[in-house]
Amino acid sequence: MVSNEVQSFVLPNPNLVVTYSTRKFSLGVSGPTLDPGLPVQVTWADYAAENDASLTAALGISEHRLLDRCTSRPRTEDDEILRQRQPG
Repeated sequence: MVSNEVQSFVLPNPNLVVTYSTRKFSLGVSGPTLDPGLPVQVTWADYAAENDASLTAALGISEHRLLDRCTSRPRTEDDEILRQRQPG
């Protein structure tokens, strides 16, 4: 399929043709966005060492901290049981 929205170039060393779109695509998401509650700085060192800084940070959050962040529902008896199980 050739159109004016598709461009191409040749990588000289492997002599491969690369095609790419010049058209902007939208995923259809509009309106307010959901920002992460736990911002994580991903460094080149993490990437090079194959460390997933986002996963490490997420796993480091204890259950009671997650419950404290959840303000969209009323507290329940189960919440208190989980808090009592958590050390510190």
